[in-house]
Amino acid sequence: MQTLELEPLKNKTLKLLLVESEFPIDWSMELSSDKKMTTADLFLMSKEYLQFIEDLVKDHKPDFIVEEKGMRSGDDLQYEDALVDLFRKFNIQYKMVDISENALGYLASTIDRDVGLLREIKVEIENLKEKGGVHPNDFNLQQLIAWRDHLQDEYSRQKDEIRYEVRESWMMMGILDLARKIEKKNLKAIFICDKEHSDGIKSLADDLEIKVEKINVNRVFKKIGQHATQIE
Repeated sequence: MQTLELEPLKNKTLKLLLVESEFPIDWSMELSSDKKMTTADLFLMSKEYLQFIEDLVKDHKPDFIVEEKGMRSGDDLQYEDALVDLFRKFNIQYKMVDISENALGYLASTIDRDVGLLREIKVEIENLKEKGGVHPNDFNLQQLIAWRDHLQDEYSRQKDEIRYEVRESWMMMGILDLARKIEKKNLKAIFICDKEHSDGIKSLADDLEIKVEKINVNRVFKKIGQHATQIE
């Protein structure tokens, strides 16, 4: 099973162009086989954003490009992607990166107990309310509510840690793995990801002595059903 290891590149340099995805990239704790299509899957990439990426490729001539995988169910989906067609046109290596399925499954299982207990407590609270005759300040009810809130906060904290810190480390490892496979000393790469990962990836890159340039996207709405992408 693949393990998470972050080691700086040896005898190589990497400049990473961090590019915000045109739309937010959804993610959940479920494994890919259990994930359902979300509203984000229905968004069509604008011609402005596609042209922007093409211009970046022409200007920076990256050695490889990576993209946050998110909730996409598998690598087979990339073959129906306009961006992938573009990267093929320029003969640039491309890969989607994210936490491994095995690691996600293990981490999800570690918080399943809290989720189950949280569900049981919520049911118990509802049962007490339905029975009636229980004062809102009843000690047992207040204990259940306090325990429910604690478990809910703890679950949210753990989920956010996995969604951001852990996944960002796995994505960075994917970037480093690709860099090591390319027989070139000074490398350039583009990483397309949700803007929420910008600070985390930048922090990891600094620790790994990777130079980063961040590019954000502004959206200008023209009229209903259309939008233009403006680059900062």
